[in-house]
Amino acid sequence: MRRISGRLITVISGLVSLTVSIPVLAQAKDLQFADTSSARSRNATPMGIEPFDPQDQSGGASKSETKSETTYETKTVSSVYGFKGVNDFFNIREANSDVKACEWEFMIGSNWSTFHSRKHRDDDFTMTPSIKYGITDDLFAEMELLPVNLGDGLNLPNSDGADGTGDIALKLFWQFLHETDCLPAMAIWGEARLPTGENSEKVDGTLNLNLTKTICGPLRAHLQGFVMTANGSRGDWDRIEFGDRRHFQWGVGPGLDYAINECNMIVFNYLNRSSDYYGSHNNNILELGYVYTINECSYLRAAVDVDTHSDADGAHWSAKIQYAYSFGG
Repeated sequence: MRRISGRLITVISGLVSLTVSIPVLAQAKDLQFADTSSARSRNATPMGIEPFDPQDQSGGASKSETKSETTYETKTVSSVYGFKGVNDFFNIREANSDVKACEWEFMIGSNWSTFHSRKHRDDDFTMTPSIKYGITDDLFAEMELLPVNLGDGLNLPNSDGADGTGDIALKLFWQFLHETDCLPAMAIWGEARLPTGENSEKVDGTLNLNLTKTICGPLRAHLQGFVMTANGSRGDWDRIEFGDRRHFQWGVGPGLDYAINECNMIVFNYLNRSSDYYGSHNNNILELGYVYTINECSYLRAAVDVDTHSDADGAHWSAKIQYAYSFGG
């Protein structure tokens, strides 16, 4: 009986100890779980928003959102160094192509010239229409009706006034180098006079080389040189009183233009070229010009030319104007 009583007391003591320890362990586990949940709740933010970072200046915005970035406006090379309106209306043109691929341009020009040489004294008023087409951005073709004399024609004694009215010129222009910060723009172009006019004969050919470089900001410099083979003449310009026409001719000269603003530009050129006839002085021609950009499709140009040699065989004073309009492209 004593053994049974002792074992019974032991079992009862164990049960009492287990009964007391279970609530204590449960309470401790609840406290540990609460601490863990509290830590997690402190680190988490509602709706998946990232916790605030003191070094984050975005005001707590989600990192998954697209942040605005600073953009810098840049100009393309073509907009900085492209065509600015100085075409072959002027004695020295720029080397940039006038038109883009598939673009047409129509031009109409008017000119007044006065001649005071011993061989020819006259005032001439002429009109010159032309049209060009852009084959590529750097290559274009042009057809021009050479100056049509309005009024008295050639105005020579013993002449019916035939001055080659109706002659046309075909031109092909290729810009083979575009201007960069280090390199100039360069172009080569050819012109052929076809004897389609009154009393004209044979074909004349001219090959030109042009260079253009921006000096600083709105100031640009140009250089042009040409060689020409003169095989015939327009109308009665080969009369004996003029002498023998020079069969090989050449010319070279620099030019400057300055953009006053986006719409207005002034041009200054100097051209030294051989005379049209043997026995005459070279033509040294100063030119002051102006370009007004009406809009991206049209230009208005004007210029005054002065030959510094009074006995040269070309015009001594000239005033000219041209309107150009482009479309397509």
